[in-house]
Amino acid sequence: MAVPDFQSFFKPILDVAADNGEHSVKDARTIIKSVMDLSEEDLRDMLPSGTQSKFDNRIAWAISYLVQANVLERPKRAFFKITDRGRELHNKKHARIDVAILKAYPEFLEFHTSKVTTPVTPIEHQ
Repeated sequence: MAVPDFQSFFKPILDVAADNGEHSVKDARTIIKSVMDLSEEDLRDMLPSGTQSKFDNRIAWAISYLVQANVLERPKRAFFKITDRGRELHNKKHARIDVAILKAYPEFLEFHTSKVTTPVTPIEHQ
């Protein structure tokens, strides 16, 4: 199995956070790689830049998107925690959570719309 797209990590991350505790990104990676049954080869698959694994990159993006939707919060660096909104979303028992579901939240919609409509220049990524 190849590393899935970043949206495929939304629900597993929310599942990890559902216990209301603070979770390190490192611990979440360990849990999620097991839940998603990813092989060691999958976990070694790198981005074209060669600077990061696809798995680590997609976990980071998924957490970032969930934070933008106020489903998760970051109590400190490299940690996340579920919010009240996140608990409400988790309780809906979606089989999959994706961008379309997160667009129900105004903060996420504003974030996502600005990403889509604003051209990104190389300077913004430095």
